[in-house]
Amino acid sequence: MDIGYTAITQGYEKMPHSTNETFFLFCECGYGIVIINFEKYIVRPGSFISVYSDDYFLIDRLSEYAKIQIINLDDNLFDEVTAHQSADFWNFWIDNRVLYMSAEEILQMHAWFLNVRWILSSTEELQMRDFMLRNQLSTLFTGIEVCCQDYMKEYHSKTDNNAHRILQRFWRLLVDNCKHEHEVRFYAEKLNITTHYLAKITRKAMGYSPKKCIDWQRITEIKQELRNSHKSIKEIADNFGFESSSYLISYFRRHTGITPGNFRKNIIFTTK
Repeated sequence: MDIGYTAITQGYEKMPHSTNETFFLFCECGYGIVIINFEKYIVRPGSFISVYSDDYFLIDRLSEYAKIQIINLDDNLFDEVTAHQSADFWNFWIDNRVLYMSAEEILQMHAWFLNVRWILSSTEELQMRDFMLRNQLSTLFTGIEVCCQDYMKEYHSKTDNNAHRILQRFWRLLVDNCKHEHEVRFYAEKLNITTHYLAKITRKAMGYSPKKCIDWQRITEIKQELRNSHKSIKEIADNFGFESSSYLISYFRRHTGITPGNFRKNIIFTTK
């Protein structure tokens, strides 16, 4: 558990399943743009951003004077403190990853962080401190649900949410299957829609074809393997279903302009 100000900056990137943690960012001041699972969101004072462990997350832009607080929880603790949230709220929150708070709600968030800091600094007995922090977290998420009631009613009354839900399901399918499934038809069939309709949704929401989304996710995960493992190019090629390392090299260079080997060398060079 980590709660307080964070030094997170522009360019910060989190890959899906890279941790077993969920975190929330609260913007006190400053502006920016974040990307969560293909979608861009504006960040401004009072923005409350949720990032789950299986999300792709990128801080695309962030002003120099931005001040952001973080609530970082392991998935088990997160499940525990949100156990009483309604299904309607989760459906709303999954589709609305950045909540924009009112002036009054921003003041309440400041008060919440002050209470947490007091608990962390004044309570020496670990079991008592843990109990108090869990209560604070449960109160926070319950309060957010209460504040979102009017927005939830409006959200559930809209008729275009089906496309948004399909986009979110498409993302989840990509995260789970892109290593071995790279044909648009596979994902359309899983979603029970046509490839044409899937293309219509992704182009409208992101400006990209489904195929480009699939390639983007595969390249992102290949980069992660090159950064974080000592696997050979052949082992990575096998892991992603390429017939040979030559096919992987050609595919990677076509999408990035660089070979996997040179990409890995550049990482080693820049971290020395």
